Amino acid sequence: MQNHDPRELSLVSSGARIAGDGVLAEMEDAKVVFFQMPPWQFKDSQQANLRRTFRRASFVFDRLLANMGVAAATPLLERFHRAVDATRTEKRWLDGLYLDLPEEWDDPYRFFRW
Repeated sequence: MQNHDPRELSLVSSGARIAGDGVLAEMEDAKVVFFQMPPWQFKDSQQANLRRTFRRASFVFDRLLANMGVAAATPLLERFHRAVDATRTEKRWLDGLYLDLPEEWDDPYRFFRW
């Protein structure tokens, strides 16, 4: 787990099976998972490094929940049934695909002209 934020984190050092340098840990005798970098600590930031950390922490948190069997709803499959209306400017991609509004710096191909 990459942390682009200079703050200190409380890491798990013992008492559980450690993963991710102490950011993630799982109890050996119980079904308990510790995640020391919850995404809501980085929410609503204008700094690019914190937005990136928020997105990656949200992804890890989502995968943890999915691996534990938690079901989550997504509007993606339902949207395949509706065609895009060319007469109006829709922004369906904002609901369900992104955690926050994409910005120019979010484009990974901005420096490459291919």
